[in-house]
Amino acid sequence: EDPNLPGYTREGSEAAGGILGWGSAERVVDMWMGSRFHRDPVFYSSCGRIAFGGRPGGCFSCKSAGGAAGKPLSDVITWPGDGDTDIPTGFGGELPDPFPKGMTSSGTLIVVEFNGRQPAKQVRRLLGPDGKEVPIVVLDKTCFVARDPLESKTRYTVEIHGAGGYKYTWSFTTQ
Repeated sequence: EDPNLPGYTREGSEAAGGILGWGSAERVVDMWMGSRFHRDPVFYSSCGRIAFGGRPGGCFSCKSAGGAAGKPLSDVITWPGDGDTDIPTGFGGELPDPFPKGMTSSGTLIVVEFNGRQPAKQVRRLLGPDGKEVPIVVLDKTCFVARDPLESKTRYTVEIHGAGGYKYTWSFTTQ
């Protein structure tokens, strides 16, 4: 907000800079968390509180409200979380576009953030219900996607391997 324009309020200025979404509160939060960039205000361990608001008609806004309490609640944060269900089978259409050139859609976004030291020499694997590896595309140090849309109503397992025998595993099920 610009203090020189009509309608300026301090509250409005403090609320600016968040992320927006339309639909039910549950759908909007799921959309934010299942995106590459829109999840940033609520996903990182430095965020201790979020400001979340909405209005009739289903327009919601969210931003980090600071107040991190020091030590994160978990050493590893994942999206989808362990045991999550109804996870979308695909991902795409986010702006800015997080994909490498020529890629427009994929399987669901998978995120793993380590609150502390990153395991050295990480290898990320996505496994189908038969234990076979699903091809992935790494977007950055915290995010990767299945190269192709995932199968419906299917349980997938994610494995992160690192030097020194490090292994972190979790599972989720698609819609």
